[in-house]
Formats: sequence, C-alpha cells, structure tokens
Amino acid sequence: MESTNAYALSLTSNNNPIEGTAISAGFQSSGRGQIGRSWWGEAGKNIFTSIILKPTHIQAADQWIINQSISLAIVKCLEAWVDAPIKIKWPNDIYVNDRKICGILIQCHLAGKNIHHAIIGIGLNVNQDQFPEELPNPTSLLELIEEEVDLIQVRSTLFSCLEEYYEKTRKIDVLSIRHQYQESLYRKGSPTSFIKDGKMITGTIIGVDEIGRLRLMINGKEESFNFNEVKMIINKQIL
Repeated sequence: MESTNAYALSLTSNNNPIEGTAISAGFQSSGRGQIGRSWWGEAGKNIFTSIILKPTHIQAADQWIINQSISLAIVKCLEAWVDAPIKIKWPNDIYVNDRKICGILIQCHLAGKNIHHAIIGIGLNVNQDQFPEELPNPTSLLELIEEEVDLIQVRSTLFSCLEEYYEKTRKIDVLSIRHQYQESLYRKGSPTSFIKDGKMITGTIIGVDEIGRLRLMINGKEESFNFNEVKMIINKQIL
C-alpha cells in the first residue's frame, strides 16, 4: 500500500466509513510524516495504521486537543513495554532516549467551525533493527527491550489506548489531557538549540499553547512558533 492515510482519505471522499474505521498495512511505499516528510519502515516489522475519526464534539479552533490525546495514547501504549521515559517531541513524534520511535500525521477536514472528520496516521517502529543511514535518530521496541514483540498485541494495546484517550476528549478530562501533554514534552525546561530563519538560536521549551504553537523562552522573552517555523537540533542533527 502506498499510504494508509491516502487510502483513508479516499474512503472518506467516496464512501461514508463509520467512525473508528482503521486501515493497517504491513508496508507503505509512500508513507508521509508532518509537512510532507517521508516515513520509512521495513515490511512486516512495524505498525502503519490510519484511523478515521468524526470528532464533531470538537470545534475547529480546538483541534489541537486531538494531537495531544493521540500522542498521550501512544505514550501509554509504549509504557507497557518500555521502562525508559517516553516523551512527546513537538509537534508530532514520540521519543525514547533522544531517539524517535513513532511518528504521527493528523489530517483534519473542516466544515465551517466544526471538524467533519480527522484521519490519524501512525507509524510505530516495533521489530525493526536496521534503518537507512539518512534517518537521524530512529529506534524501535526491539532495540529498546532487546526482544521481538507480537505485532498483534502491540496493535491491540495501541487501539485500546487510542480509544481511551479519544473518549477523554468528550468529557471534562480535556484539562487533564492538556496538563499531561505539557508534562510529557520532550526537552521541556532544558536549553535546546533550534534553527529559526536559517540561523541557530538557543531557547528553553516552556510548553505549547492552546492552538499548538511551541512556547520558547529566548533571552528572557517568551515567543511562540507554529509548525516548521523552528526546527530542533539534537546531537548536531536537525529534526
């Protein structure tokens, strides 16, 4: 399959799939990450899935809560296998020990002030131990725990956690989602290098605002940035 997200999009365009419809593939030839970046994974060793949601209870202006809840669900899923701290790298990656284990691509399709549907694309490295050299910092469950994991079990746990956190967005748990997300941010409170307008700067992550902008403290002044306005540098790699 070229891309589970592309297939899910075609379903929503040509049919009326029920909420929670999931498309999974053993391999993607054209998987994408945020802002058109590619997502590469070895066939039959990872999880590539896209879930169709219809979050009509969430207004378009509040769509960032979807990203937060999905990220936290993946963190909870991985905690079933991983002892090390699992962090959310803004805006769409899951990290363990400075290495990326999961990428997320969320495509929201709006109808006025509301969300008509959202496609949640997830690429999770599970049993892969060889990666292309051009990938800056990949890891997998296999590398972290040094044993293969049952893909079916991981997928089942993932879907259970996704359902749990999606349901939280319907209830008064929204504030707890926002708090938990802030506490799970990768490198929060640590001086970190970024590329901004082609130049290197140093800032300290202090959080993410209500619409998903990264909040940095730079030279004693707080600034907020949209996706792709700043890129993090870790171990001399631009991420």
